[in-house]
Formats: sequence, C-alpha cells, structure tokens
Amino acid sequence: PSGRASLHTMCRPDPFLSGPILAAVQAASIFPDCKTFVDLSLLVPPAECWRRWEELSQPPSEEQLRRFVASVFSAEPGEGQLEPWWPEDHQPAPALLSRLPAGAVREWASAVNGLWPLLGRRLSAEAARRPDRHTLLELSHGVIVPGGRFREAYYWDSYWVVLGLLAVDMDATARGLVSNLLECVARHGFVPNGLRKYYLNRSQPPLLTQMVAALLARLDAPPEREREGAEREGAAPALRLLREALPALDAEYGWWMRTGDGRSAVRLEADGVRAEALLNRY
Repeated sequence: PSGRASLHTMCRPDPFLSGPILAAVQAASIFPDCKTFVDLSLLVPPAECWRRWEELSQPPSEEQLRRFVASVFSAEPGEGQLEPWWPEDHQPAPALLSRLPAGAVREWASAVNGLWPLLGRRLSAEAARRPDRHTLLELSHGVIVPGGRFREAYYWDSYWVVLGLLAVDMDATARGLVSNLLECVARHGFVPNGLRKYYLNRSQPPLLTQMVAALLARLDAPPEREREGAEREGAAPALRLLREALPALDAEYGWWMRTGDGRSAVRLEADGVRAEALLNRY
C-alpha cells in the first residue's frame, strides 16, 4: 500500500503548473490577479498538499477552497523566495553622472541609478533548498527585477538592464545577470519568457547574443579605473566569457530555428510572389 501511495503521489502534477488545484483556485478567482497564486510558496511538501486536497469534498466549496489555500500556501506571493540584494559594485555617484548636463537630466539619471539596489534580488537559501515548493527557476547570481507584480527577472527586459548597468560601471552585476540566462539555456535549451517554471512554455525576442556582445565590448574598453588591471589580465576575461557563452548561444539559436508543430520557427513556402521565408515565434 505504501508503494502504491508513493507512486500515486509521484504522478501528481506540480500544483502551481497544472491539475485540479490550479484549475479550482483560478476558476474561483480566489485572488484578483491570476499571477498571485502561481507566485506563492508551498508551506508543506507537495505530497502533503495533495493529501489535504484529496481529503476535501470534490468539488470543494469556495469556503473550503479558501481554507485549503490559507493552510497550504504562503500568505503573500514571492514570500521566502527572493530576498533583497544590494549589488556590491553599485556606486551612488558613478562617473556617468558627471558627464551629463547639470539639472533635470543628471537628476533623472541619478534617480535611475538609485533604483538598482531597490530592485536587486537573489534566491533565498530556503528557496534554493526546496525548489519543489515554488515556481522560481534556479539562480546562481543576483538579478534586477522590474518591480511591482513582476517579482522575477525577465528575458528581453534584461538586455536594457544590462546596458544600464554597464553605463554606470556595474560590470559584475551585468555579468551575473547574463550568466543566469546562459545557465537557463544549459538547463532548458532556451531562455524562457521569465525566470519561473510557468514561463517554460514560451520565450521572448532573443537578445542574449546582444547582451554577451555588450559585455565583450565593455571588456575591450573598460572604465579608466579598471584599465590597468584589465591590461594585466589581457584577453583572459573575454576568453572566459566566450567559452561560457558560445555553446549556450549556439544551443539557443538551434532552439529558435526548430520547425514543426509547437516549435519556434514556421517555414513559409515560396508561392511565386514571395520567396521562401522562416519566421520565428515566441
């Protein structure tokens, strides 16, 4: 019996991604924002979650459903998942500010620069230890999140974040963001729309190659304060980045060029008016 119960539990889907729990919670509009539930954390192991679900009358009443959610899931989305992170390379007054016109432009740039520590996050030790209790993807480095209901990093958003970080000499933070995305390709074959499990069914316009190119351009022309050290190291940092990035970039390109049902490219045959074309969809 215990073996059958164990097998039964193992066959259960992730409650955040599919199955009757997700369907019931979203259909009942327990939360005004449908993103809220899938960003919660499990307070108990998944097997215990399913055990409690199966004790309910089916279908459960709305009151039963609300009590179940309150007892099994965290009270707030993102709770215990990402923790505040202050990037070590953040500077209150980067060199860029002194090169901008005094007044509104410089004040605006200074205000934007002050947002980096407010939006910095890193995976908590608890979330890393229990990946089956939330929907976040694994992260080796800190991230910059958009803020508000967007509690995780996103793919093409990260391109402009990387450019902004490089503009204020936060090279290490930018490198960490790019490394997270390269690791996503190594694990999943592509970069998803955002760094959560429920985004693994789609992507965004692929800008990872441009992010790597921006980092390489920076290594070719480091800030003045870092130039002497860069000259001593020579091409080593660029070579390390290329060795890490090229296999992932090649794999991502292959993912985008796959044709067939449910894949990332659609081939349009020539019809006498237009030439054959290949369209990518995300």
